[in-house]
Amino acid sequence: MKKYASYFVLIFLFFLLAFVLKNLQNKERKTTFNINFLERYKDVPTLEIAGFEEGENWRGNFTRDSGRTFDGDTGMNIFTQGKPNIITLSKPLNLTAFDAVFAYVNIDTEEMIKRIDSLVIGFQTKDNNKATFVVPPLKPGWNLLSLPKKDFKQNQFDWGQVEETSVELTAKKGETAQIALDRIWTQKSIKDKTDFIVYPKEFFNLKTAGKKTFLHLGSPLLTQVLFNKSVEENDFSYTVSFAPKKFGTFGLSFQTNTKIDEGYFFAIEGEQTNTWRLYKKEGGKEVTIAQDSLKSNIFEKEAYLWLRVEKKGNKMNLSFSVNNQQYVSFKEVEDSSFSKGYVGIFSKGSYLINSVEVKE
Repeated sequence: MKKYASYFVLIFLFFLLAFVLKNLQNKERKTTFNINFLERYKDVPTLEIAGFEEGENWRGNFTRDSGRTFDGDTGMNIFTQGKPNIITLSKPLNLTAFDAVFAYVNIDTEEMIKRIDSLVIGFQTKDNNKATFVVPPLKPGWNLLSLPKKDFKQNQFDWGQVEETSVELTAKKGETAQIALDRIWTQKSIKDKTDFIVYPKEFFNLKTAGKKTFLHLGSPLLTQVLFNKSVEENDFSYTVSFAPKKFGTFGLSFQTNTKIDEGYFFAIEGEQTNTWRLYKKEGGKEVTIAQDSLKSNIFEKEAYLWLRVEKKGNKMNLSFSVNNQQYVSFKEVEDSSFSKGYVGIFSKGSYLINSVEVKE
């Protein structure tokens, strides 16, 4: 028996090693980064003053525009020649709890800016008491207006009894001026931004839909959000839950540097949001690793969708879910360019972000 003892030891060690390796391979990933935005912002709802959609009871000289908008289906164009053009919306509002009003205004060119004499945002109560804000000079393209209530011209104005919102555009003498509007709202400031390394300041805000308040990314341009989370091991899953408001591009960036000019990018894109693509940025070049059309349109307005990237070694699996239970794989691919880096989101359009989670 003694002469076989060493063989028994080797066999035992072999099975022990096999058991350990199997358990390592099947090791359950643990959550190392998680943000539930609905929970985080549940006590800071926004108040939507105007979205310029069909059905809003605006009065005055304006046209609705489906082209100059990124937050919903339509924005609003205001023209003026000579005398001021004033448009008004009758809608009771209580703005007492908020410190500032925000709005998106678009001006096409520098030449158009020179034609504008003044742009005034105003509010009025039932007794015709008014609060007005003269907007400072703007830049070409989309501008985020941040209008502190304390800076409105007012005389004992009751912000809890607003009955009417107005926009007044005046052109310089002999000129014709035009602007576009997309959203007017108010919210409390996002105080804790420690989870973000990079974010688009002009297009990074909150939005309440129903009774739920989301992180809102709405932009006419492709914008990037980088979370303060670096994945150091090449074995992880990264999941983002969101709901589209206006279709465009939405994607996950992962294993990137802080400049977001190196790393992987998984995007749902295309004119009808009907294609997916995995690409990488490396050495100043953008290289597509895999892409395909979607078999069906997985996007529905204001319906939750989960996108997930799973990576183990050089293998990456890209998938989506409509219930966070069953995930459908787009494809499994291999690439060895990056083994660690930060996670983030990139988008163009309007999206409500529900949650992000990293498991390692």
